Amino acid sequence: MKISVAMALYRPGDFLEPQLRSILTQTRPPDEIVLGDDAPDAVNAALIDTLQREFPGTELRYTANPRTLGVSLNFASVIERTTGELIFLSDQDDVWLPEKIELLAGAAGDGGAFCNSTAVDAGLRPLGYTHWNTRQYAPIPDPEHQFISFLRRVPAAGHNMVFHARWKELLLPFPGLRACHDSWIGLMIATIAEWHAVDRELTLYRVHDNNLSHPRRPGVSAQLAALAESRYNNSIEWTIELLYAALLRCDEQRITVDPHRRALLLERLRHARIRESLPDAVLPKILTISRELFSGRYSRWGHGWRNAVQDLLFR
Repeated sequence: MKISVAMALYRPGDFLEPQLRSILTQTRPPDEIVLGDDAPDAVNAALIDTLQREFPGTELRYTANPRTLGVSLNFASVIERTTGELIFLSDQDDVWLPEKIELLAGAAGDGGAFCNSTAVDAGLRPLGYTHWNTRQYAPIPDPEHQFISFLRRVPAAGHNMVFHARWKELLLPFPGLRACHDSWIGLMIATIAEWHAVDRELTLYRVHDNNLSHPRRPGVSAQLAALAESRYNNSIEWTIELLYAALLRCDEQRITVDPHRRALLLERLRHARIRESLPDAVLPKILTISRELFSGRYSRWGHGWRNAVQDLLFR
């Protein structure tokens, strides 16, 4: 299979060269790397040119975006320009371990595959946790429970995923939601195909001040910070829009979704809508939260009683 890597750039600085070298020296190097630069820089263009001469077996296709697209539209642009049968997404500041492409490509099946990553600081020193730790995810062999985990919170981050190019028409364009590209890809492929989890840490995931997302070391303080951030960003409204967009896209493209999966998706959407529109009056609010809690939906779609308390006190 022809393998493509889609990379969105925005002022990568000194991290870009080690990232590209870690991709170009894989045990199974990609056939092409498609790069879109949202802050065009002559230094970046010169680096790409130098690496192309050093690694002629992989085509490096660099585009300086005429205007700033933002991360999701930039990824959509580079994905659209890929020509491979398998598409890997790449951040601009990580390091891939040598067998990442080989192992994930071999596990992709008919949908896609994703791995875990080691959280490291800017100097690649391990921070003592993994990306799956921050998402509270563990590999689930049962397809239904795997799908539920994706509806709860997509565990497959862009920097750790590969998917088949046959899904490009379904995935593009991305919905107009803030920073949604990897959650959108994860949810859509989980809905109509299968994700295969590779229980290996195959990426060194740099955590630094300029990360688009800010993973935190697991613990009570991280959970409290996540609750506060969720309220500030109105993440429930964002989730409702994401789920609705997924249903709409499948209907628009006449994609037949397994009835049981569609029912689960609709249940997840209903639970989010109930949480988003809780009554202001105390007694009706308590009754609504109690019904959702005792139905098991708070546990199935979130963190159980902790989300119930969050809604009671802060929503």
